[in-house]
Amino acid sequence: MAIVNAHLIKEWFLDLLFPKSCLGCNQEGSSFCKACQEKIKIIWPENERYVEGIGKIISMGLYRDIIWQNLIQDFKYGYLEELEQAIENIFQQFIKKYPDSLADSYDLIVPVPLYKRRFLERSFNQAEVFSKIISKHTSWPLDTSLIRTQNTLPQAQLSDDERLENVKGAFQAKESNNFKNKKILLVDDVLTTGSTLREAAKALRASGAEEIGAWVMARRS
Repeated sequence: MAIVNAHLIKEWFLDLLFPKSCLGCNQEGSSFCKACQEKIKIIWPENERYVEGIGKIISMGLYRDIIWQNLIQDFKYGYLEELEQAIENIFQQFIKKYPDSLADSYDLIVPVPLYKRRFLERSFNQAEVFSKIISKHTSWPLDTSLIRTQNTLPQAQLSDDERLENVKGAFQAKESNNFKNKKILLVDDVLTTGSTLREAAKALRASGAEEIGAWVMARRS
């Protein structure tokens, strides 16, 4: 007798009750249809934003693009393997279009961490998932020993000044020797004011990191 996969049955049942609809065009059948994937604007803006304590910053699109917004929001708050694969496809297209994005090499990839309670609520960290994609295609090792020590408010709810205050001192290196004399690539989903990346970079530098770059899925213009 064939073994029945309970997860597949659950997915089939949910799809039956709540059919998937594309985040770009709302057509049923897929969370992110092929046509909308081809419409997403993959761009590394020339006027990249400066963030204190961080050198080269790479972003793969502009958050004002509604497809980018929907992709990141759906991925962040309702993780789906289907969207992870789409993001990996976008990453591959990006490095093919912009080979200079891989001109620098890094000793470690460090995702911006979630506070432990928020991680338990979601069961995943979108920055870590994206970090694993980068690591897979570059062979730069992943390190998750940077932790968030404060249960900060979601940055999206705050003004620019409030964002700066909200994340002050929010990060710490769990293993202080991991980052000593290392070149680090910090990874997050969206760059807005840069306050989160700046504070994370401070914690890494306090632990002896020699150089820090950053990679985000998209940035606000």
